[in-house]
Amino acid sequence: MYDPTNGTSANEFIELYNLGASEVDLANWKLEGSVTTALTLTNANGTSSAILQPNSFAVVFSSATNTFYNASIPTGALILNANGSLSLNNTDDKIILKNNTGDIVVSLSYEGISGKQGYSLEKIILNKGEANTNYGYSMTVNGTPGKRNTLTPFEHDLGIRSVSPQYVPFQESLPVSFLLTNVGLNDFTSSISISLFYDKNKNRSPEATEKVAEQSIAIDLQPNMTKLDKIHYTQPELKDTLHIILILLKDDRSSNDTTFITLVVGSKPKSIVFNEIMYEPVQDANDFIQDQPDFIELYNASETIINLNGWQLRDKPNENGTFNKYTISTDINGLPYLPAKSYCIIVPDTTKTYSNSRLFKYYTYLTSEYLAKDNIKIFFVKMLTLSLGNEGDELKLIDLAGTTIDSVSYLPTWHSRLFSLTRGLSLEKRNPYLSSSEKSNWTTCTDRIFGATPGKQNSTFINVEQISPQEQSAFFVSLFPNPFSPDGDGYEDALNISYTLASSSSHLRVRIYDKFGRLVKTIFNQPTSSNGPIIWDGMADWGTGLPIGKYILLFEATHSETGAIQTFKQTIVIAKKF
Repeated sequence: MYDPTNGTSANEFIELYNLGASEVDLANWKLEGSVTTALTLTNANGTSSAILQPNSFAVVFSSATNTFYNASIPTGALILNANGSLSLNNTDDKIILKNNTGDIVVSLSYEGISGKQGYSLEKIILNKGEANTNYGYSMTVNGTPGKRNTLTPFEHDLGIRSVSPQYVPFQESLPVSFLLTNVGLNDFTSSISISLFYDKNKNRSPEATEKVAEQSIAIDLQPNMTKLDKIHYTQPELKDTLHIILILLKDDRSSNDTTFITLVVGSKPKSIVFNEIMYEPVQDANDFIQDQPDFIELYNASETIINLNGWQLRDKPNENGTFNKYTISTDINGLPYLPAKSYCIIVPDTTKTYSNSRLFKYYTYLTSEYLAKDNIKIFFVKMLTLSLGNEGDELKLIDLAGTTIDSVSYLPTWHSRLFSLTRGLSLEKRNPYLSSSEKSNWTTCTDRIFGATPGKQNSTFINVEQISPQEQSAFFVSLFPNPFSPDGDGYEDALNISYTLASSSSHLRVRIYDKFGRLVKTIFNQPTSSNGPIIWDGMADWGTGLPIGKYILLFEATHSETGAIQTFKQTIVIAKKF
């Protein structure tokens, strides 16, 4: 220790180690090199004994009594005094140890490094030479006088390190990766046990109640070799960030057997969904009317709050393979969270304040009080437009783990046939829980004041009827509303067909016949799972709306394995409101 913490030369020390099999009497041995006059070693406790036992340490201080290291030097360690100051230089120096006959036992030259005050220069492998490459600075402030050096490798020592942060898609069994390195002197060829703790309270201390997994791993590593491995966390908590502690059990050294990992977990697909798209707003710089902003509305369909920081919105790649990408950071209040069952609006604007934004000025109901009451979140994209395609576009919502949470490929033909002009009218999903990829689940906003409904329930919203557990075990079909009136006013404009099938895999065909038995519409004709909703907007196969009146709906599900057919037939009514 040439540069002690408090800079006092009395706290300098030199540590010796007996590698031999026999004891060594250090009485009258001398230190040279750092002083003009050789220093003679004697027992610091006032006794005549200066015997250093095999495989033991001795610590040499100057002639002054030293108490600075009392708490760190092991009881019974051999402590020696030189008959003068050690006077170790902080820049460079040479230390020579001679025995009582004047023979040189060991010689060391070192060069000091600034910024290492309080950290001793340690020998790494004790039975190797005095080359500079065999020395390094202690990992412990004030060094380790009288104890094993922090840099000295153990015989069998496996170190564990994190690969952090890690981004993984949500799944029932999350892989947690880590690195194992053989930092010992010998080959490591045995099985070890890894314990995984979910550090729920983030105190970086493993607790018995936090242990969630344990796994045995076979190791075959030569010294200085590293391997990447993983342990699985089954049925993790639904959090976007998990703080993990891994503990390796157990080798010669425990200080490098623990690592801390930040696991960023992707969200479940469809946890957040596209719910409304304004791709062709009314904007004219010369009409003295407030411009509509383009926007994308998302809805948190999950039961938990979700952190959107770092998520991306991407559109369809062009012919060169490039695409627009918008990274979500924080909302207008500086927070990245979207509460469960809440809306958020992604809108382009270069303003720094919400009150100056086009969104606030056009959709006047979106006051700060309204946003706070319904947990509506607004995320600004610092540009003038989202560049959404008027002739159609593809949108993807991608989380930090790279998982596509939801996607939609919309076209202008998704608008209702009842609207000849759709500029300034958004595309609304009829219900957030319906698939974003189906045309029949989207239609034109019918709000006659604003032309869109950002931050509130869509004007064309329909209830997706919930099926009871008793009904889920049997063949079940529900039609709602019946009658319905597809007139574009936003009220009961479409027929919702909810169904549950006995098989998890069937071919489903749903057809509409008029009162003369003529087929007028095939609504659905493809494989399906055991349940789902289907939406019909009253359109015929030839692209026009059917007249008011009674029709027959025929529902046929063919079991994919047995060929058994389940059928359902019911009269439906296309009506007109007066």
